[in-house]
Amino acid sequence: MTKDDKAEYILQVARAYFCKIGIHVVSMDDIAQECGISKKTLYTLFENKACLVSMILEQEQEIFELNLEKINSKAINAIDELISFFKYLNDIYIHINTVFINDLRKYYKDSFIKLRKENEQLVELFLQTNIERGISEGVYKNIERKESAIQLFMKIMELFFFERDQEKLRGGDEVEFLGKLLCMWFLKRVPVIQQNK
Repeated sequence: MTKDDKAEYILQVARAYFCKIGIHVVSMDDIAQECGISKKTLYTLFENKACLVSMILEQEQEIFELNLEKINSKAINAIDELISFFKYLNDIYIHINTVFINDLRKYYKDSFIKLRKENEQLVELFLQTNIERGISEGVYKNIERKESAIQLFMKIMELFFFERDQEKLRGGDEVEFLGKLLCMWFLKRVPVIQQNK
């Protein structure tokens, strides 16, 4: 196994561990043991846990960006793109462990703020582009207050992704309902399908 392969394997193991039980309770010893390597080898590749967390978040951000691009390129029109986008968000929501988010916020504040800011910028751009696409395709009405609609959606997203309470929302029915609710809101309120005259 090359050095790069080993580093990638460690990142995968650490990501799974962090997502399952949180970041704070997992030590570098735990990660080394789970990977079947010495602590010395782990520290040769990653200076500390903060470096490991930062690398994982960078990878997640790249994956998120690539998936938004895939959704855009595969969608047959703006409505299909928007529905696929919400399905993707719903899938992310189901797999996010609140402990992981809370640990990021508490112990890795700079990384958390960076992740949040980058995600917000990507989603805002995605939604802006989607609205413009829908208008040009003639499936959305010309929306006068696009920015306000996008900002309102961003606030809703922030509440559900970054401010949620794990005890109240554990996934399953609540998450499915959230996905349908957001999709209904966006389809009915922002990209209204024009009626045939």
